[in-house]
Amino acid sequence: MGSSVNFLRERNKQLNTPALVLTASNTVTAIQLEQYDDIVAGSTGSITVTLPAAGTDNKGKTLRIANNNSNSLTVSLASGGFGGAAPTSLSLAQGAMAVLYSDGTYWYNAV
Repeated sequence: MGSSVNFLRERNKQLNTPALVLTASNTVTAIQLEQYDDIVAGSTGSITVTLPAAGTDNKGKTLRIANNNSNSLTVSLASGGFGGAAPTSLSLAQGAMAVLYSDGTYWYNAV
């Protein structure tokens, strides 16, 4: 298991907050963004996680996404690119983690 996944597991245990665990491609809803700060992908196949557009509802949101998948994980944006420019998606290798931040207009990859 990757160190990023272990980090999120330990963090969630300490803060008593659950992570959204995905085993298939998924479009994250606005409600899920409110409920979860961490997303962990775990499966044997490739997974794509699509995030909703950055907006006032998720302004200031920090989201950690970890790949506990045996294949690649693609994080895709419903609209726009990271920081308002290309690319519109990023790939995470097995065991990797991305920290994303929304300023209410764009998503940014903080790592």
